[in-house]
Amino acid sequence: MKLLKNIFVGIVLLLIVLVLVSFLLPQKQHVERSIEISASAEKIYPHLADPKLFGEWSPWSKIDPDMKVQYTGLASGKGAGMKWQSEDPNVGIGSWEITDAVENKSLNVAMDFGDQGTATSFFRLLPSGANTQVTWGFDTDAGNNPMMRWFGLLMDKMVGSEYAKGLETLKKKLEK
Repeated sequence: MKLLKNIFVGIVLLLIVLVLVSFLLPQKQHVERSIEISASAEKIYPHLADPKLFGEWSPWSKIDPDMKVQYTGLASGKGAGMKWQSEDPNVGIGSWEITDAVENKSLNVAMDFGDQGTATSFFRLLPSGANTQVTWGFDTDAGNNPMMRWFGLLMDKMVGSEYAKGLETLKKKLEK
């Protein structure tokens, strides 16, 4: 009986330490990936600003080709968006909407992942001679949620790898 009590106390102490340590972890997470594409910003921008064209190179479309997608708002630019629903836990459910758009330069996107929280995403296009550097970024705030702060340690690897895949697909598509 004493052994069980000691194990229980040990587990409770470990959980308390994990929660306390979580508050030392970063509250905000930032992920960013860039690629240089041999195309003008004018050629690239529509593939970022139009949710239907975004779906053609999005890494999540490849994860679940059967994902249900509904386009919302405008067709392109500020106010354009989409909702998705997937049985695949790597895709899940959510929505996004372009909240700010500067043609051929940048886009800001509000993202909602339901119970998993919200985030913002962005695209920046920077001309570089005949090429364009495309940067895709992601920012989220874990607040005071200890689990989300621990999860934040994995954010760069998980989201960053998908962003890199998506940018590679976009590059191949535009440089054909």
